[in-house]
Amino acid sequence: MAARLCLDKPSQAYDTAQAGGDLMSARADYSATDTHRGHTGVSCLPGDLVARVVLDGLLKLRPAFLEDPTLRSVAGQVLVVSSEQALAENSANLPLGSVRIIALSEACYKDPRLDAIVFAYLPPSTPIPLVGRMIESALRDIRRENLHYQSAEQLRIASAEIDELNRIGVALSAEHEIPKLLEMILSRARQMTAADAGSIYFVEPEQDGSWSSSAKSQPATGSIQEREIGWRKPNVTSRATALRFLWAQNDTVSFPFEQTQVEISNASIAGHVALTGESVQLEDAYDVPPGLPYKINHDFDAKLGYRTKSILAVPMCNDKGEVVGVLQLINSKRNPGAKLTSHAAAAAEVVPFTLHHRKLLLSLASQAAVALQNSRLLASIENLFEGFVRASVVAIEQRDPATCGHSARVARLTLALAEAVNRTTTGPLAHIHFTPTHKKELRYAALLHDFGKVGVRENILLKKEKLYPAQLELLRHRFLFAKRSSETELLRAKLELLLAHGEHAHNQAAQEAEVRFQKYCTELDALWDYVLQCNLPSSTPETARPRLAEAATRTYVDPNGISRPLITDEEIRLLSIPQGSLDPLERAQMEDHVMYTVRFLSQIPWTPEIRGVIPIAGAHHEKLDGSGYPHRLSADNISWQTRMLTIVDIFDGITASDRPYKKAFTPEEALGILRAQVAAGAIDPDLFELFSDLVRQGVHKAESQQPDSVLADEQAAS
Repeated sequence: MAARLCLDKPSQAYDTAQAGGDLMSARADYSATDTHRGHTGVSCLPGDLVARVVLDGLLKLRPAFLEDPTLRSVAGQVLVVSSEQALAENSANLPLGSVRIIALSEACYKDPRLDAIVFAYLPPSTPIPLVGRMIESALRDIRRENLHYQSAEQLRIASAEIDELNRIGVALSAEHEIPKLLEMILSRARQMTAADAGSIYFVEPEQDGSWSSSAKSQPATGSIQEREIGWRKPNVTSRATALRFLWAQNDTVSFPFEQTQVEISNASIAGHVALTGESVQLEDAYDVPPGLPYKINHDFDAKLGYRTKSILAVPMCNDKGEVVGVLQLINSKRNPGAKLTSHAAAAAEVVPFTLHHRKLLLSLASQAAVALQNSRLLASIENLFEGFVRASVVAIEQRDPATCGHSARVARLTLALAEAVNRTTTGPLAHIHFTPTHKKELRYAALLHDFGKVGVRENILLKKEKLYPAQLELLRHRFLFAKRSSETELLRAKLELLLAHGEHAHNQAAQEAEVRFQKYCTELDALWDYVLQCNLPSSTPETARPRLAEAATRTYVDPNGISRPLITDEEIRLLSIPQGSLDPLERAQMEDHVMYTVRFLSQIPWTPEIRGVIPIAGAHHEKLDGSGYPHRLSADNISWQTRMLTIVDIFDGITASDRPYKKAFTPEEALGILRAQVAAGAIDPDLFELFSDLVRQGVHKAESQQPDSVLADEQAAS
């Protein structure tokens, strides 16, 4: 190996050589002194007497050589050689790193490999002071190389940190679920600072405590954040008085986490940071400088046997410089994977947070604040839209109280069917999967599928029987008038008989007239009962139509003596409606509610993710065989979501007990009706079988027991 001349002890080696001692012995004296990293070494090869004499002479002439702190700080080595052969023999053993070779030679080395590693050539006769200058030049070149390497390494680290912050920013922007967002913020903050624990606090909104994350127990971790270095002073005026302790992580200990309120005051580090907008950085929470304006609570440590040492807390500020939260980290570790299971482990592993950590954390805290506020704003917008949807459903139900709860039940049961599809692993439905976004889209479509009914005329929407109430009342009065007219005619006839033929003839004729009158009244009563039966929205059999035709021939005499039909042609037409309560024109107007729904939903600026609400809701009356309305779509044009909505809508409509115009079918009867539609090719057979399983499991009963309000639709909201 190359012999190293340690310039910290130059005189000993030079005196040995001057006293006539062996040069190799002198070399051994040099080698015996180790050169520590950070000190500069000048070396020569073993047996290179020329280089040895040159270095001895240099040290004799300049004992203070390399005492310059700038040169002594250089991490590298200068090797002086005078023989190409010696260099060739030792080239494989040359130390790696910053080495500069000064060759004492009249000409360049013949071996190009050796020539390539020589820093400078000097003739052997070069004055020693000039050799010293060349050594200094070589050391400065090493220093420049070291500085370049250090700068490049710092640039690499800074670039990696910037890339990481960018990745974090992108990830934070993409995540809108607040619990996942909080988990991500704390995890990344702890990862960047090797923190053992961390926590997030958010300024409690005034008159709004509904946005906070899920209260599920989470593993705790500690950390505090604030932005201060190189940033504008945060705006700490006009702020709420409480923080919400939202999230915590801890690698060492696990404990049930509950959200709590923390006062914005100097009673805690987090409160102080939120109050002042200034960072807090402590090396040891149990050895703090006197006169701190805030207090440190050690209850957590005492309860769980934890040891809080280094702390870094920074404010989370939005783009307006307002403090919206606090990010706090605890115990930066030498080894990120270490567990601080004892005070001794904490003493050995925990190190103070650095100024660099603080800068990184302030940057991350800023991104986190904006991301949290954006997520909170998005949650508020979604909550606002949710309220709008619920208000729309209430408006529908207010117009048609008989169907109150229908939309909410259909939404919940349709989502239950979607979950069942997701659980299917075999058959035609195995490849279908509904994401949370798909389910949100389906839920909105189910809730709003009947909104178009607000555009249907109220008398049609609320028509319970074939005749409108006013029509039935008019017909009833006509029957009563016919009876009264008959009775009047009877009395008139009796009086005429009495005056013309006397009492004896009157009694016999009057009795006959009375019999005819009672028969007429009986016939009218029977006909009226038949009219009431035909007026019901249940199916009118074909056999009943001849009797209606016969009834149309009956007449009565009005007060003007004009003979008129007892039941008008319009009334006969309505009473002859084969099924339901609506005639073809009214049914067409009722079916127009689908088009009104599409028009209404088209006015809403749906996001691209849930834009399918319109076609799903707008096709819920379409059938796979093309017999549906309004567009008579074929199976290829009807989505899976719409097929599910159609099945559930029919089922709930015919099993609902709140429809005064029809009797409720049992679930078994309803499934029989749906099965007939499956046989006719109107609804999807696979979805029907899956839905039948849900009904047999009683899922529909569980859903029907929910309050008939969209406000109770927790399953759909999830």
